[in-house]
Formats: sequence, structure tokens, C-alpha cells
Amino acid sequence: MNGKRMRKARKNKGMTLRDLSNATDLTIGFLSQLENNANTPSISSLRKISKALNCPEIWLLQEDSEEIEKDEKTGVEYGKMMERLQIRKANRILLRIPENTTDYEIFTPSYINQDTAATMTGAIVTIRPHEWVSEQMLSHTEYDESVLLLERKMEVFIESHRYTLYEGDSIYIPKGKLHNFYNPNDTDIKMVIYYSALIY
Repeated sequence: MNGKRMRKARKNKGMTLRDLSNATDLTIGFLSQLENNANTPSISSLRKISKALNCPEIWLLQEDSEEIEKDEKTGVEYGKMMERLQIRKANRILLRIPENTTDYEIFTPSYINQDTAATMTGAIVTIRPHEWVSEQMLSHTEYDESVLLLERKMEVFIESHRYTLYEGDSIYIPKGKLHNFYNPNDTDIKMVIYYSALIY
């Protein structure tokens, strides 16, 4: 949990810790611990905070960085003020949702340059054997998802329908649809997800 970001989002909305406590049914003491990085939220608590602060769960988990890179040929360092189109493998944003072993590697930038934010998000998602991406069905009200399975087999549940994907298959999930992913294999699986909005 990035307590600094949580505090910033709360203050940007003009909320006190008491306001946030009333909106989430979480104690002021617990919220204060989160903002000071002295505790870790459960996934249900994270969702409550994200909803109250109107910010993506992933953004609250992402660590801040200087976002400075060095051009390999010239040795010139550059950061947010320059165009940022290429993401090195080593610079992917690695995330793990609390109470879940699924790994997310975000490989798209949050901005193109100082005046232009990115309008989509791409992630490589690794699901452990015989596990779900989430303990409950997910629904995103502001963006669609496009999913490509890179290996093996995966079960995708959308509303009351179940779809079986095999290596190389893809599926599209419209916003507002309840959905979840399950790995029925004895080994990890990887998929690529594109979200139709910037989610971090």
C-alpha cells in the first residue's frame, strides 16, 4: 500500500480521516496506519478506500519512483518532462493485490509527455495453479478489458457464462460486466490484459 498516495488522494478530495472512516466503515486508527505505511489492507478494505477516494486500486498499491531513465547511446538522463514511449522490461511496474498471489506487470506508461496522459493500460498477469484472480467477481464501470492467454488453458467467467480459453485465444470483457479468471492447471499461466483506460 502506498500511504503517501492514499493521503494525497484523501486531501485532494478535501476529506479528513474521519470522513474517510465514515465512508469506508474502517477505523481512523487503521486508516492512519495505512497512510503511514504501518499496516497492509485486506482486499476488501482496499476496495472500500479506492471507491471512497475515487481512484484505482492499482494506483494505491503502486510505489512511487523517480522515473528517470538513461539513454543507452548518449548517456543522457531524462524523466517526466521528456517523451516516454518505450518501457524496458526491467522498468515494468510490479504489483500484487493483498490476500492474492496473482502478479501484475504493467508495461505501459502513465504519461506520454508532461501534457499528455496515456489512455490505456497493458499488463502481463500471472495466475498461480488452481487459483482465481480474485476471491469475488470483478466489475469495472469505466473501462473495457481485452485478454489474450499466452499459454495453457484458462477458465473465464463473465456474468453467468463460463468460457474456456486455450493458448493464443482471447476474450473481450465490456465494462460493467461481472467477471473472474481461474487457472485450472498445475502450473502458472500468463495472460496479457489491455484496459481501455489509464488505471494507475
